[in-house]
Amino acid sequence: MLLVGICAYGSAIAPSKEAKTALQTDITKNQAKAAKKNKLALAKQKQAEAAAKSTQRQQKLLKKKLTPTQKQIANRFGLTKRQYLTVHQQPVTAIGDSIMADTSHDLQTVFQQAYVSAAVGRQIWQASSVIKQLKSKGELANNVVINLGTNSPMTSQQIDSVIKEIGPKRKIFWINCHVPTRNWEAEVNRTIALAAKKHSNMYMIDWHGYSQGNSSWFWQDNVHPNPTGNTKFVQLVATDMSKILKFG
Repeated sequence: MLLVGICAYGSAIAPSKEAKTALQTDITKNQAKAAKKNKLALAKQKQAEAAAKSTQRQQKLLKKKLTPTQKQIANRFGLTKRQYLTVHQQPVTAIGDSIMADTSHDLQTVFQQAYVSAAVGRQIWQASSVIKQLKSKGELANNVVINLGTNSPMTSQQIDSVIKEIGPKRKIFWINCHVPTRNWEAEVNRTIALAAKKHSNMYMIDWHGYSQGNSSWFWQDNVHPNPTGNTKFVQLVATDMSKILKFG
């Protein structure tokens, strides 16, 4: 289901009619694929959590040879064997807005155990209810990826509230935003960076910096990644997370 949120600030989607149709088609297609993979990810989450906690099992995993399919995935996303093997079986919960919805299929291609909760127009103040629901069902993974900030400004207190709800025992990877069409871009990214310095279990993934000067990665709205941008987005997330989740 494609969820469309309406708020005081509104969604950052504002392309032409033709581009909007292509973008929304892409998001809808990727969300449908993510919904199917979510069921599989949740079914295997506990097993994945146990494996991730065992350094011995992870070190053994890193010595395995990639299958032909895994090699193809690693090459497509520009990942080394070690980077790919470090993240591909990690239990992950990804929470975000339309950017996450758009990249969800590629994210789950690399992160085989990722559960994705993404909605168009989602705001920072809606995140806590999503997190509470997942926690109540025992479905919030130990690695949480957040991609919020596209659709409105957000305060340090709002980020702190989300981090508190997730809890100190989980690792949080917050992707900053590329939204040059909105005047809150710099403010949001500064707030995320400050939170990463404040909280020892939070790490900022600098999508804004990585995507600078690469307009060809985006749809005409210059906000949402196109298929090329989706690949680059996931490459960055996987590369950065592999540095934190490294074993051996």
